[in-house]
This record gives sequence, C-alpha cells and structure tokens, in this order.
Amino acid sequence: KYPKRLLIHRMLSAFKYRLYPNNEQERRLTRSLLSLCNLYNDLKAEEMRRYREEHRSTSLTAFRSLALDARRHDEELHEIHSQVVQNVGDRVHRAFRNFFEGRARFPRWKKPHRYNSLTYPQSGFRLNPARGLLLSGLGYVRVFVHRPLLGKVKRLTIKREADEWYAIFVTEREGAKRRPLAEIPLKRVRGADMGIAKFVTFDDATSAEYPEFLRKSENKIRQIQRHFS
Repeated sequence: KYPKRLLIHRMLSAFKYRLYPNNEQERRLTRSLLSLCNLYNDLKAEEMRRYREEHRSTSLTAFRSLALDARRHDEELHEIHSQVVQNVGDRVHRAFRNFFEGRARFPRWKKPHRYNSLTYPQSGFRLNPARGLLLSGLGYVRVFVHRPLLGKVKRLTIKREADEWYAIFVTEREGAKRRPLAEIPLKRVRGADMGIAKFVTFDDATSAEYPEFLRKSENKIRQIQRHFS
C-alpha cells in the first residue's frame, strides 16, 4: 500500500476574456496607458540618475513611493487607481533587477505604442458576469466570460492587443494531490514510451490510444463559433 502522506500544491492559472469598452472607456484606457508609459520612463530616468550620482539602486518600496508621489502631482495619474500606478514602480524595479542579475539586457525606454497593459495587483476591480467587469474610474465594461473563473484572483491585467482589449485574471487554486516519487515503491515503477501510432506503450506491452480531445470537442466548438458569430 502507498503511504498515507500526500503532497498538496497550489497552481496559478490565467483566464483571458475579451473586453468590449465603449468609446469613452476606450479613450480613457488609452489615455491611462500613455500616462503610465510616461511614468515608467520617468522612474527609469530617476533610477539611472541615482545610480550615476549616488552609486546605489532604488528599492521596491522606494519605487512605489516615487510612483505614488508622481500620482499626487499629476492630474492624469490621479484618475488611475493607486495600485495600478504602484505597479509601474514594480515593473521598473523588476526590469533593473533582471538586468543586474544577468537575466535580461538593460531596460529600454518605453514607447507609447509598445506600452499596452496595466495591472491591478489586488483591488480596484470586480467581475460580475451579468453586468460586466467593474474597473475603478471606468465603471462596468462589457466582457465575454466564455468559461468560469476558477480559484482566488491574485491580479488582473488589462491588455490591448491589435486594437482589441482583454482582461487577464491570474488565479491561485489547489492542485491535484500528488505523492512524492520517493515514496512510491520501486517495484511499482513502470516504463513508458511515447509513440506516433499509439499515444503511449508500456513496458508490459500494453498501450493507450490518443485521447483525441479535439475530435470529442468539435460539436461544442461549432456551437461556440456560431454563438460568437
């Protein structure tokens, strides 16, 4: 028998939904992205100045404080949720940290047409499938929830892709319970070979067919496509 002790892990999932903002909401979202892009470049310039003149880098807390201070003195930024503004400081800090730790090249200056997302880390939004996605300062935005949102929402990113808008929720939920490999008796370990004709062939000569998820889902896909059209 297997030992009773099990491992419980948590996993992050992303749920992407299409947004349909009205003309005024789209105008305000576009204006917000421009303001946040300018803030990103300002924080990057401040970090370069501090490192050049004071020979020290800026902490994450200091970046957030600088972002909030800029929000207090800028009417455009003041209309954006405070945590969205703080997240710009997080982005700049992460970009420089990745550079200094050798994971990325030196951070670029952001251009307005390439700054296409804003993030709500914890609050400022609420999803109501019947009414839409409530965003701070924008009201309810029409959203197409094509699948249920599972797990606890950790953050929300609003993204512009090819003149279309999307809401990307990152959630955390409990994954399947798994046993540590070390606790599985060696005599129960089996070998398997992935193949072309068969999905998998085991070392006892048995095999399994391909699950053919697409074939089994074709009817549902046709219904969804008709609904979308």
